[in-house]
Amino acid sequence: MKTLKRVLALALAVVMVFALVSCSKKLSGTYSAEIGGSIAGSKTSYTFSGSKVTVSVTGTLLGGSNTKSYEGEYEIIEAEDGTMSIKFTFENAEAKEYTGTFAFSEGEDSIKIGLFTYNKQ
Repeated sequence: MKTLKRVLALALAVVMVFALVSCSKKLSGTYSAEIGGSIAGSKTSYTFSGSKVTVSVTGTLLGGSNTKSYEGEYEIIEAEDGTMSIKFTFENAEAKEYTGTFAFSEGEDSIKIGLFTYNKQ
């Protein structure tokens, strides 16, 4: 009988852990920010779906533009003091400047990653 109680307690603990993990904060949709203008500037967009993220960067110079996109994963982390950060993992070596952990906050129709605010599209 003690063995059955232990097995049930362990099963309950496992279910609770999975419930907490599945409740982690997720984003959905595309958020963009633009720097500069139509002559020389850039637009960066993050598209979130589940735990996946695609970052697209479009550079504009004298009317021409070039877009690069990178696919990876993200995780939102909340510290004990309530501050939040976002961790990006990209396999592509060209995306190294986007890989890492950055300060994060969420507004009504925007998110802030590091120093930049991205508006929901």
